[in-house]
Amino acid sequence: MSKAIITLCLILFPFITYAQEKTYYLGIGSANVMDTYLSPYSYKGFGMSVTREVQYSHTLHTLSLSASSIENKAGNVDAYSGDIRYGIAHQFDIYQADNLTVKAGPMGTMMLGCAYNTRNGNNPANVHSSLMAGASARIDYDLHICGRSFPLQYVIDFPLIGIAYSPNYGQAYYEEFVLGNSDHNIVFAYTGNTPSLRQRLTVAFPAGKHQLRVGYLGQYDQSSYNNLRYHSYSHQFVIGLTM
Repeated sequence: MSKAIITLCLILFPFITYAQEKTYYLGIGSANVMDTYLSPYSYKGFGMSVTREVQYSHTLHTLSLSASSIENKAGNVDAYSGDIRYGIAHQFDIYQADNLTVKAGPMGTMMLGCAYNTRNGNNPANVHSSLMAGASARIDYDLHICGRSFPLQYVIDFPLIGIAYSPNYGQAYYEEFVLGNSDHNIVFAYTGNTPSLRQRLTVAFPAGKHQLRVGYLGQYDQSSYNNLRYHSYSHQFVIGLTM
């Protein structure tokens, strides 16, 4: 038992000791969601997100929560959606100059989300889940204005290949989980049926011993599985604190 604890400590020690920075983001903006399992129409409204990023030497850990309150075009049907994501990216130094740094590398992401439509009776909700391998990149540029430094940062990541869960067209959750009638519910996901992207652009300002970051966050999730289509587009103003 003691050997197992020592081994675990040795594994975790680099991640505990060499953390370079932690950043917490809050995002507020618009949301556009369509889930044809629930409705063939797009629902639009308000969305927000909370993100925690921990940067180590070459590894970035990201945990994010997002939620949206949306309605149909007529404004007489409400819906809600949300998800939780955890990602790990290993970024290599691609280019480095006096005021410019470029990093890029592979990224793995786990996602669990749900959409709920208040009008539907038999199938009011739909679950979205995936485990994806993809790529990420980060560009840091030290902008100088009137002798002051304002660090710019651009981050982008996207999935390439993995697996995802999806009900089939016309399949009820009662059939799948109570009656046990599965129907190709674990699907192969790749860029052709899951063209998605997340990007963020921020500028940093000094805030005592920390940095205050403000900017834009764009999240574009799309999928087409089992004759069902889904998209979730969000455009948010973000404010963050780097420690």
